[in-house]
Amino acid sequence: MITNSVKRGDIVFYDFGTKPDSDKNGLRPALVLQHDKFNTSSPTTIIAPIVPARKRKMCAHVLLEKSFGLLVDSMVFLEKMQIVDQEDIGNLIGHIDDPELMQLIDSTLVKVLNMKSVQGDSYLRLRVSTCQKKRKRRKKKKPAYNPRDIICLCPVCRNSYRHRGFRVINVGGPKDICDLCNYRTGVDYAVVGLLSR
Repeated sequence: MITNSVKRGDIVFYDFGTKPDSDKNGLRPALVLQHDKFNTSSPTTIIAPIVPARKRKMCAHVLLEKSFGLLVDSMVFLEKMQIVDQEDIGNLIGHIDDPELMQLIDSTLVKVLNMKSVQGDSYLRLRVSTCQKKRKRRKKKKPAYNPRDIICLCPVCRNSYRHRGFRVINVGGPKDICDLCNYRTGVDYAVVGLLSR
């Protein structure tokens, strides 16, 4: 678990480095987009750069007024989001605590990523709980056959069982003489239904 992790909606300083022909360079504000559940369990997070609102707004941009610790009207460039190490993130500037604005950011992300719309955190809770249930269910499965049903069969004898309606499961093992014809070599198969008929 990561201590002092960032939170979704935090506006932080991040150094975006030097990129030619880009105004998203250097140390600037960024918005944390990743869910808090993953922020606390992962050393990385997802952020999007924030720039002053001078350019024409595109559909992937969300306007932020001069609030939440920002000194000028700004825009979040959601199409420029990226994964970064949490340890590289600078000081906290502010936090977006407006649920309507976060909902607008979420719906814009849905458009940018071409995803189906989701209602709040319910989708995430459903996915996480489903993953946890699958992990719990992944206990060792019982074999679909009884060990007493295993016999060594050559390909010809194996096919004769299949033609008679038995389910024949290859369980591997070394090659040996067929238990049925005592002539050809074969491998171990579980013939399901052999003892029940």
